[in-house]
Amino acid sequence: MIKIASYKYWIICGLSFAFGVVYCSTTNDCEKDLIGINISFDPAKDPAEELYMDGRKQLIFDAYDTAILLFHEYLENYPDHKYAPSAQYWLGVSFLSKGDFIKAKTTFQDFQGAHPTHYEFDDSLYDLAQTHIALGEVSEAILLLYDLLNVCGHNNFICSKAKKSLSILEAPDEL
Repeated sequence: MIKIASYKYWIICGLSFAFGVVYCSTTNDCEKDLIGINISFDPAKDPAEELYMDGRKQLIFDAYDTAILLFHEYLENYPDHKYAPSAQYWLGVSFLSKGDFIKAKTTFQDFQGAHPTHYEFDDSLYDLAQTHIALGEVSEAILLLYDLLNVCGHNNFICSKAKKSLSILEAPDEL
């Protein structure tokens, strides 16, 4: 098996894989897989995609202020582009990662109100719960985590994270 990509590479390209590494059996398979996966992504042809991807890259490399500026610029200039909902979600993640919990809370709530069927909705519920915890709003966080468990069916990665958070939040205080 040949390792073809790490998690960060695929995040930058707008794709993510749950296990963080992609493997192929031969070099030719790898080239075919890479060509097939990246065929629809060419930021040079779409300035909106390029700006969005630049924001994602900055977030990955912990440049939160720059990511926030890029996501704001993207949302201002391309509010109807196909990545606008994701840009709003990643803006919230940028605020959360930076430690600006009030702005993260507002951004996640706005995202959830505007995009209740978006594929990142469950992630935003979890991230909003973490934001509530950071703000000391534990009861709100617990309610959100239970809501998340009702929505996601207890089977995916984000639900396992929600269960773990709930077990910590609801554990009796140790003396």
